[in-house]
Amino acid sequence: MPFLRCIVNHCLTNGIVPDALKIARIIPILKKSGADCKQLKNFGPMSNLKFISKLMKKCMFNLISI
Repeated sequence: MPFLRCIVNHCLTNGIVPDALKIARIIPILKKSGADCKQLKNFGPMSNLKFISKLMKKCMFNLISI
């Protein structure tokens, strides 16, 4: 996947992450099984990032931890 490597290297070299990669989808998840699903306080947020964002995060972590 050379195109992914190119994108990640370009972002890390320039220090700029495209705005499209910063957008996450927030999904409400029920905190406990058996909890009342009609009350909003029983839900917690879960965010889903795009695959490339997660890949860049791992690459940055590996660079920092060396």
